[in-house]
Amino acid sequence: MLEERGVPAWEALKRYVKTAWPAFDWDAAYEGLIAELTPFDSVDPLAPSRALEMLACRFVERDTATFYRTLSTLSPEPVLKQVTSRISADEVRHYKHFCRYYLRYKEFEKPRRAALLRMLLGALFRDRHGRPRIRH
Repeated sequence: MLEERGVPAWEALKRYVKTAWPAFDWDAAYEGLIAELTPFDSVDPLAPSRALEMLACRFVERDTATFYRTLSTLSPEPVLKQVTSRISADEVRHYKHFCRYYLRYKEFEKPRRAALLRMLLGALFRDRHGRPRIRH
């Protein structure tokens, strides 16, 4: 399954789920996910400046990488472990990309500490769509 180097990790995950769990309706679940996320899909920035935008993107990539790394670490199934490890590695690469641009924009824009603190606190308590991370 993963020997095909051109297959993106997400496509490999889809194939894995459809093979290992045939009763799961991937297509219906995917359509439901898209319907749920579409209202939040926007080209609007996550933050008021490029530096803070890159900082916000770093949080998103960090959270996603951590999620897939956890799945990889806890999975007893070798193929799922490999697929989720690849996805996590992709997310870490994205994180590093945003980190480089954050450092570049930070030097140019010189955001205030209060703005950085607001971003950090927001990232701790809210998700990328502004919803509280901790519910009930």
